[in-house]
Amino acid sequence: MKASTWVPVVSFLVSLGAFVLTRMLTRGLPWWLSVGLAVVAMLLAGRLAAVAAADVLLRVRRRAQARGAVNRS
Repeated sequence: MKASTWVPVVSFLVSLGAFVLTRMLTRGLPWWLSVGLAVVAMLLAGRLAAVAAADVLLRVRRRAQARGAVNRS
């Protein structure tokens, strides 16, 4: 199945937001620990966002097919 172009965009934006938020919340820690935690949070959030976006896309396509809409992809 061909993925939509907005799935990686959503994943990237969520990853970036998780990185920035984690860095802001871990200001008191040493820089290397703060960056390490932010990278882990970024990877996890990006993966979860990609899976969730792909799931939403699949549900929308199935709903459209169930209604008899023309599948153009």
